[in-house]
Amino acid sequence: MGLNPNGDCVSPKDLWSNPAEQQQMEREIERIIVGHFRTQPAAAGAIDIFIDPGTNGPATVTDWLSRNSFGRVINKKQMLDGYQAGKYAVPDIITNRGAFAKSEFYEIKAKSAENDGVAQIARFTQLTADFKLLFFPGTDYDPNMSVPFGAPIVFAGDTYDIQLKWFRHGLGLILYELCYKRRQKQKQEIRVPFLETAFLLFLGIILLIMTRGKGLRGLTPQGAGGGLFGPPSDTEA
Repeated sequence: MGLNPNGDCVSPKDLWSNPAEQQQMEREIERIIVGHFRTQPAAAGAIDIFIDPGTNGPATVTDWLSRNSFGRVINKKQMLDGYQAGKYAVPDIITNRGAFAKSEFYEIKAKSAENDGVAQIARFTQLTADFKLLFFPGTDYDPNMSVPFGAPIVFAGDTYDIQLKWFRHGLGLILYELCYKRRQKQKQEIRVPFLETAFLLFLGIILLIMTRGKGLRGLTPQGAGGGLFGPPSDTEA
């Protein structure tokens, strides 16, 4: 890929070819976004909030929906059969805000996976139609966030700041990307493929080290206080 040496944005798949490492970073990024979501009006007053646990999602969301379906009785076997057939998807976030506010759902994806996110939203919308449930692709959570992502890194004598950016794109879809910016810009933006590859490899390694060492804990949005990480993944519902 052609990168601007002074600053550009990438996705996890650009940084990690190992699926396990890519998924690890995606989970960490999703936790940051979920943590921010919980502080916003879209979550305020919610009776209950579902967060995709990452494992056993169909059974977990089916159970959650059966308890948050506004008095409707859900045929859980039929719903699970739909998941088994690949007909439905598990959103990253669902809110139950009762009768006085719109209950919503959101899917979080890297910007490069936008089409997959749109497909996920369509598949959960199909579920809500099949079971006549009042959950809608979200609009109330409309972030335009930029968060320092770990400490600055030094590569080939230059210092780079790394940021995580995320925003809503259409109904219910939250997209994110990792962006870097060179502190001292080159006068000429000369692209060297070998250095681009080396930089991405280096960036991926450093971010994994920071993640495994909990160096990304307590990230805060620019101009705000408080940590953005949601609860640890082994305690999410």
